[in-house]
Parts: sequence; C-alpha cells; structure tokens
Amino acid sequence: MEFTEEKGRRSGSAGPAPRAVTACGIGPCRPHCIQRCAHLLPFSFIFGIQTLITNSLSFYLSSQITTIEKQFGISSTDSGLILAGNDIGFLLSVLFVSYLGHRVHIPRVLTICGFLFGLSGLLCSLPHFIFDGRSSIDEARKSDNERSDHFLCRADNLTMGLNCDQKEPQHYVSQSGWVVLYITLCYVIQGVAKSPRSPLGSVYLDSSTDKSKTGLYLAISTSFGIFGPFVALILGGVFGKIPVNLKPTTMTPEDSRWIGAWWVGFLLFGSLALVVSILVLMFPRTIPEPKSDGDESNETNDSSNGKSAPNDDFSVMEMLKAFPRVFKRLWKSKVYCLMVTSNSFTLFGTIGLNSFGPKYMENIFNIPPWKANSILGVQFLVTGSFGTFLGGFLVSRLKLARNNCVKMILILCGVSTVCQFVTVFLGCENHSVKKSPMAFPGSTCRCEDSDSLMVCSTEGVTFFSPCHAGCTNVTDNVYSGCQATEGPMLPGICDSGCPFLIPYLIVTTINILSITLRLVPMFNVLLRSLEDQDRSIGMGLHSFIMSLIVFLPAPIAYGKLFDNTCLTWKETCGSKGACHLYDIESMRFTLMSVNALLAAISFLITIPAFIFSQKEMRESENEQSIEITEPQTKTSPTSTSLTLPEK
Repeated sequence: MEFTEEKGRRSGSAGPAPRAVTACGIGPCRPHCIQRCAHLLPFSFIFGIQTLITNSLSFYLSSQITTIEKQFGISSTDSGLILAGNDIGFLLSVLFVSYLGHRVHIPRVLTICGFLFGLSGLLCSLPHFIFDGRSSIDEARKSDNERSDHFLCRADNLTMGLNCDQKEPQHYVSQSGWVVLYITLCYVIQGVAKSPRSPLGSVYLDSSTDKSKTGLYLAISTSFGIFGPFVALILGGVFGKIPVNLKPTTMTPEDSRWIGAWWVGFLLFGSLALVVSILVLMFPRTIPEPKSDGDESNETNDSSNGKSAPNDDFSVMEMLKAFPRVFKRLWKSKVYCLMVTSNSFTLFGTIGLNSFGPKYMENIFNIPPWKANSILGVQFLVTGSFGTFLGGFLVSRLKLARNNCVKMILILCGVSTVCQFVTVFLGCENHSVKKSPMAFPGSTCRCEDSDSLMVCSTEGVTFFSPCHAGCTNVTDNVYSGCQATEGPMLPGICDSGCPFLIPYLIVTTINILSITLRLVPMFNVLLRSLEDQDRSIGMGLHSFIMSLIVFLPAPIAYGKLFDNTCLTWKETCGSKGACHLYDIESMRFTLMSVNALLAAISFLITIPAFIFSQKEMRESENEQSIEITEPQTKTSPTSTSLTLPEK
C-alpha cells in the first residue's frame, strides 16, 4: 500500500511523470511531432497489423506440413505435436497473463510478446541450415540428373540405393526427433507470446476511451487477424514454388521430390514481427482522453496513479477462495454449459482438419502444395471475413435475443452437419500404382530396395518408381529407355480425371461459412447466459477449455488419423520417415466421417440448449409480468410511495 501511495504522489505531481505516462515515445525520447499518434485509432491499426503478422506466423506451418515432413522425414503425428506446441505455451501462461490485466504497462508487454513471436519465427527457419534433413538438402544441392540416378534400373539388375555405410540408422531417427522437439519448443514460445494479446489488448482499448467506442476500436484491431490464415496460405503457396536452396532447377513443383523454400516464410514473418513490435513500444501506458476543464486535472492524476491500484489490494488467496463460488454459478447455467460443450465438438473437427487442410487436398485431389495453399487461402478469406461480418450484422440488425441466437446456431449446426456428411462422398478413388517386383511382363529389374518416385507414362499408367518401369536413362528429370513403355516417363501420379474438386470446394465453403456465421451469436449466447460479475471469468474459462480439449489435442489426433491411412513409408537406412503413398479412400472416409460425427453431436447438444433457453425466457417473462401487476394490487405505503413519482 505504501508503494501505491508513493507512486500516486510521484505521478500526481506537476513534473514530467504524467507526460511519461500519456506521451508517445521510448524512454526520454518523446518528440512532440509524434504525439498526434497518442490516440486509439493509430494504436488499433498498428496492433491490428501486429495481430495479422503473428496470426500468419502461427498458421504458416500448416501450409508447409507436407514439405517439412518430406525434408526431415517426420510423420503427421509429429506434425500434429508441433502444431499443438502453440497451445501448450498458451495454456501455461494464459491464466497468469489474464490476472495481470491493467496492472502492467500494456504496450511494453505486447512489445515483448511481439519480440518473442519474431524470435521464434526466425528460430523456426534454423533447421534448414542446421540439420541435413535425411539427405534432402544434400540431394537438393546436387544436379537434377545426379539426384535421379539412384531411381534407375541398372544392367546388373540392381538399383542404385542410398549409401548408408557411413551413417547409422539411429542418426536419422535422432535427427528427426531433434527437429520435432526444436520446432515444437519454438511454437511453445509462440503460445506464451500469444496469450497476452487478446486480454491485454482489449483491456488497453477499453480503459483508454469511453465505452461506446470500445467496440469500434476492437473491431478495427481484430479484423486484421481474420486475414492471417489467408496471408499465410497465399505466401505459403508462393514460397512452395521456390526451390528450397533458391537455385534454378529443371525439377517442377509437381515432382514428388520437390521441396519448396518453406524457411523463407518464417524469416519474413519473424522479421516483420520484430519491426512492428517496435512501433507498439512507442505508445504510452495510458492514452490521453479529451476531458472537460473541471475533470481534466483530477482524471489525469487518476490515470497517472494507475487505475489498477485498488485491485492490487485484492489478494491472490481471496481470488482463489472465490473461484469455487464462481464455478458453481457457471455450472448452474445450463445454456452456458451446453453451448460450451457443443462448441468444443464443432471446433475439434474444424481445427483438426484445418491443421492438415492443404495436405488433405494435395493427396485426395492430387494437386501440388502451392495450389492447395492458394485455393484454401482464398476460401478462408471469403468465408472468414464475410461470415464473421454477416453473423455480427444479423445479430445487431435484427436485435436477436439469446433465444433467437441459439435458434440461429441450431439451424447453422444442422447445415454444417449435412455438409460434413456430403463431403464423405466427395473424393477420388485410390491411385492405381504398379508396385510389384515384376511391374510388367518381361521386366529384368529387381526393385525391392528402390526408393519411391512415382512416375507417369504417356499411356496414363503410374509406376511406383522409374525402376519399376524399367527406365535406364534420365535427362532433365524425364526418364527414358523404359521397358514398360515406349514414351518418356514424368515424375508424379497420373491425373485420374477426378471431377469432385469443385463440388468439394462448394460444399466446404458452405460448411465453413455456417461455422463463421455462428461466432458472434455464440459469443452473445455465452455472455447473456451469465451474470454480470461472472462474464469475464466465464469467457476466460471458455477460452481455457477450448485450448485444453480442442486446440491442443486436435492436431495430434488428426495427425494420427493421417498416419493410419499410410500405405507406403519412406525408409532411409532402416528408419521410417514420411509417408509416400496414402490410401486416399480410407483417408476420406475416416477423416470426413469423424468430422460428420462431431458435427452431429454438436447439433444434438444444441437442441436441449435451445429448449432450456426457451424455458428460461418464458420464466423471465412470467417474473416480469408478476412484478408489473404487484404494484397495482398492493396498497401499502411502500407501494404508494413507489407509484407517486411515476404519476
């Protein structure tokens, strides 16, 4: 308490302390020319740009899953663990950060978080330079012909395999493990840096202006974040078409051996995060507000003294003792509990599949990674921005009460469930790949130990490798002299003419749109289902539960589902690496059926939530009608005194 009073005396004086609290700049450097930026509008834009960059950095890995798996020989389960690292860091720090609130210099904390984001992004690119990635980088540095020789059939009936005499199999296993651990730790750092962004940014915007403008500035800052996945996927597609070593090559992105420059994105987003964070550091602890002459000096001193001073006297023990009572009140709200449960099932399937969205499209529809990233980027932009805006517009324009919001969510859940069941049947058949030791009559090659490099003949037949096609020559990644066919062989799986890509995109766009339309109504339902004093902790508990049971395990679970559908694994010197060939029919039925089941459960849980919401609405209307009629029937002095002012 003594510290608070002394702090108030120092900041309440007419010295330079109040200017340091409300003036833009760093330390003693606070030029007059930049004081025009001491306003919520510039902060909203700069904070929004920081949110855009950090969201892009967090989502960027999803656009490079296939590339990183191929380069370092890791499985989809390992990729899911890396993606879950973000939420591990978030869970470790979110409760502590939420308690800080406005007790700290918020722009400085946001700056530190931005620096952590930028640093983790730069560190994520280091495996490209440190680890050899199961010889992928070494292979990328070779000429195209040297890189393709060991797939050929030789005259002595033996294929040219990778020489493993100088490296033990354990070397590759431990190396893959180190890569997974290293990138996971980098994403844990990102999760820690992510936790203060939403609560502290909201507190700063809300405490520095009148409440009527809080929504406007929050909308400006958060709208930038919607474009994060779009930017990550589009740039991921661009970098995916650049060779990993940045050198010219005759190999095309359609080649199954292609490794794009995935590390460039981490360098770009990491560097931008560092630069924008410096701009956030320029903002003061408190934004000055225009006030009347009578209140200006008093409110300036109050802001200088720190608005959180009374809260500092509230002990942690008292807060912990209050938790059981708060949770008991939350548990009594049936609508709140049911909607949180319903939302968890919806988000589990959404987050799980979106984490591997580009990889799913690559394998199901046989398209290169850059094309899958570009398609999903545009899809997320349209559905994310338009769906969220339209949902908020409908709630505001129609002035939907809680019961109507639940009804809207129920209808959209039904639409989403139908779309999920339709996607089970929208996919291609398994690729016909000739893989037997004698892939064609008269073969003179033994290809049991040949590496996988699927090639397509001019007749539209796919072979597991050039060896299986009996190819003996390669020039500019075109295989010739093949015993199985007269024409040349090109790397890649033959196009099967699958017609379901466009229908799949239409149905999934409707599905994602139905999910984003629910965001604002869901937020309103959760808020209106709680008492005023419980809304903050209720929303915080919702975020914590979603991170714990959805965002953390979903990527790991879906990564395991991907691995369960693998037909052929890459093996380097006896150790298993990335998957070469998937059973795409099994992949589609497994993943889409799980998503459809989760959507159906979410729909069924929303039904009793709607029933309870209607029941509570009728009870509330009955209570209000009773309160209105009671003053008319009572003639006590108390009732008379209450009705006189109305007359």
